[in-house]
Amino acid sequence: MFDWLVDIISAVGDAIGSLFGFLGSEISSAIWDTMLQWFYETIYGAVADFFTRMGNMGADLFGLSWIRADRKSVV
Repeated sequence: MFDWLVDIISAVGDAIGSLFGFLGSEISSAIWDTMLQWFYETIYGAVADFFTRMGNMGADLFGLSWIRADRKSVV
């Protein structure tokens, strides 16, 4: 007699369940994307900083007084 009511309640429950499933999937996807971007930027920044410091060490070497003095005497 009330089978139609059970069907309506079941349909509403399924719709709400799929909505929460969709929202959970989207939220977890957004969190995962943000986490991967943070990892990428952190690793990329560390590698870039490392090579920048390595390059500056070579450039700073030619700024030392004893290397400049030696170079001036040769030229």
